[in-house]
Amino acid sequence: EALRAGAPFDSLSQLYHDAGEERQAEDVPITQLPEEYAAGVGSADSGAVVPPFPIRKELGLRRKYVVLQVIRRRSEGAILYDDVKDQIRRKLSDDLAVRNYLEKLRRSTYVDVRM
Repeated sequence: EALRAGAPFDSLSQLYHDAGEERQAEDVPITQLPEEYAAGVGSADSGAVVPPFPIRKELGLRRKYVVLQVIRRRSEGAILYDDVKDQIRRKLSDDLAVRNYLEKLRRSTYVDVRM
């Protein structure tokens, strides 16, 4: 109800989020979601707040409920460059940072092999 009333998702997440669960899933096809999530999302459109639904009940633990907001939903089909360009940019940036860090370690490491 608070989310529907306009409360910030981040604030509610800090109060109620289970750290052991995912907080956000981006660009995941509905066919790749767990059954419980796919059924819960159903045909909700972009911007919709899905009513709370239960997920797996683990041994001896309380049942968990999911409050989910669909940020963006698009139809199935080929992925467009505009949809993934930020992910590509982020991946290339991360790869470059790792490569630079490894080069720095290689330059600052001295190895002496003696027989």
